[in-house]
Amino acid sequence: MMKNTFEHFRKIQKKTKPKRKLPKNKSSGKWLRRGIWLTIFLVGFAGLSGYFKSVRALKEIESTKASNVNAQVVSVTTDRPMEIFAENFIKAYFHRPLLMEQESYTDGMKKYFANGFPLEDISNVGARELISSSLFDVEKKKNYSVLIYQVAYNNITNQMATRIKQVPVKQGKKIVQKKITEKYTKEVKSKVTCLVHVPVQSVKGAYSVVDAVYYTTIPNLATSNGDVVTDDSANQDLDAVSTKQQGKVESFLQNFFENYASGTKEDMAFMMKNPETLDGMKQYKEIVSMRAYNQKQGVLVKVKVSFTDKQSSGTDVENFTLDLSKKEGQYFVSKLTHTLGGN
Repeated sequence: MMKNTFEHFRKIQKKTKPKRKLPKNKSSGKWLRRGIWLTIFLVGFAGLSGYFKSVRALKEIESTKASNVNAQVVSVTTDRPMEIFAENFIKAYFHRPLLMEQESYTDGMKKYFANGFPLEDISNVGARELISSSLFDVEKKKNYSVLIYQVAYNNITNQMATRIKQVPVKQGKKIVQKKITEKYTKEVKSKVTCLVHVPVQSVKGAYSVVDAVYYTTIPNLATSNGDVVTDDSANQDLDAVSTKQQGKVESFLQNFFENYASGTKEDMAFMMKNPETLDGMKQYKEIVSMRAYNQKQGVLVKVKVSFTDKQSSGTDVENFTLDLSKKEGQYFVSKLTHTLGGN
């Protein structure tokens, strides 16, 4: 009996304890994996999107640069070469010395004119020489352009004149000087100033004169009908600065314009946002008049300043409008214009 009980107890001890397993949450693991893959996808997509945007931006920049270069090339190839051609034509056209042969003139000019254009007969005209020329205007026609030059030239002619001349004459045994009148050919120059119109056509990057050159008088470009620019600050409801502040502003301006006249741009960089200077060309003399007004951001100043030429005692008065702000406790010119109008 005891033996059976003991054997039964040993069998109970040998029984393997059941393993405890945690229940698997299949649903949460599945969503975790999906979340990780979604994050990877979004990061990758953002990276690719940024890459393609940067590539597109670079292409746009290069395209803009190319457009600017092309625009410059077009401007140069369509305008300046034509002007150079016309300038050379003007020089050749007015180069006609005395006793110049028709053949020589024709050979020099025919390269400028279109084929079949009848060249000028110079057999019965006087000589001429160019003094100066400058481009005045350009008129665009349907198939060509008319380049208009302001020209000064001399007409040269030979005229008979007389003069008194002393010649040695023998009187007996002596040689004496005797005055005689002699005729000679005198070169006479008559200056002409006018506009010369040159019709020029462009053909595959080359140029030719396609119609007769013609002359006109220089128009009067001056008029007294313009509106004088004046100080319009009074119309902007701005209040004048106090007397104390007026003195501080004037003191700053005296120092500023002394440096403006004699200093360099590097010097002026400490006093103004966009440095400019006369670089010693003139010397500051005085402030002729000044008005200073309070505005939202600093002080608005309208000032007339007198400068003196270093090589002479001549003076000139210039107008300025300045926007002053404070920088490190000192006045600083944030904007400068060469006028009393506007701000």
